[in-house]
Amino acid sequence: MQILKQQSLSDNPKFPNSCKAIRDIKTGKGNGKMCDLVQEYAKEYADHEKIKMLVEMFNDGLVTIEAAVKKLGITEENFMEYSEEYNRQTV
Repeated sequence: MQILKQQSLSDNPKFPNSCKAIRDIKTGKGNGKMCDLVQEYAKEYADHEKIKMLVEMFNDGLVTIEAAVKKLGITEENFMEYSEEYNRQTV
């Protein structure tokens, strides 16, 4: 933890990869990596919420399974797995 708090980062031979990553983040060289990670997380979260919404609509009889799988671009089998998992979590 002390290495993260240091103002100047010298290379620590015990943790060369960690030191480089921390230095890149502190100097702004890691911004692209961080941006990519945030975008990837946002996409995964949006996909998860989309699946959740369609499962809820399917459970309420507002959408057919055919329409849901077409919207998600997955198989009926995968959709039913998502649905069963969601229903287990919400009970």
